[in-house]
Amino acid sequence: MIKKYNNFSLAIGIPGIIIQAYGAMVNSTPLLFVGAALLLVAFYFYTKAKGIHPAFCLLGFYLF
Repeated sequence: MIKKYNNFSLAIGIPGIIIQAYGAMVNSTPLLFVGAALLLVAFYFYTKAKGIHPAFCLLGFYLF
C-alpha cells in the first residue's frame, strides 16, 4: 500500500463523510453532492494506494 495516497484519501474522505451526514440532517441537496464528490475523490486515492486501477473508484456510485 502506498502510504501517501492512503493518508490523502483519509484526509479527504473523513470531511466528505461529515459533510454528507450534515447535509442529510438538514436536508440540503448541495451538501449531499459535495460530500459525495469528496468521497469519490477519496475512493480514487484509496484505489491508487492499493495499486488497483483508479476506475474502480466509480463503484462508489453503487453506494449512493
